[in-house]
Amino acid sequence: MRTVHKFITAPLADSLYKESLSFTNVEKYEGLCYSGAKADYDNPLSVRLLTMLKPKVEMEVGKELCETYAFNRVYYEGMALGPHRDRPSCQVSVTITLGFQADYLWPIFVDGYPYALHVGEGVIYRGCEELHWRDPLRKIDPQGDDVHWSQVFLHYIEVGGEYDPEWRYDKNPKMFNGG
Repeated sequence: MRTVHKFITAPLADSLYKESLSFTNVEKYEGLCYSGAKADYDNPLSVRLLTMLKPKVEMEVGKELCETYAFNRVYYEGMALGPHRDRPSCQVSVTITLGFQADYLWPIFVDGYPYALHVGEGVIYRGCEELHWRDPLRKIDPQGDDVHWSQVFLHYIEVGGEYDPEWRYDKNPKMFNGG
């Protein structure tokens, strides 16, 4: 059974959350998420988080891991993440809540089980193997503020595993060696 972990402190989560709200890259419909979500691939702060948390994730999964990439997304009311399995660079995945404005904890489902994550909490799962999704983000109180949810996805592969070395650093080693 996978468990929810407190991965980052509230101040660090808040810093990443505030940064995510300033992202200017807006996703077009990609088949899994509604268009209009703000997103950022391999944001420098998130890449540092990916590297910083690797030892903890390795301890939890009992394998040596290699970073592949980090991805931030901010969802807004009505947006969802369709059921899917990820590409090979997401062999081991972590989803962490950075911050939100909502009147409930919006769960991520992994193989049918909901994980409602507080700020700084995350869940580890096998992104390529386990079906995962989010139902549409809703506003429960019609008089409430506009809702949004910010999270970071951290992805790794197993060193010496079936996706190594091809998918190391998501086929972009410059990201991790100052290039």
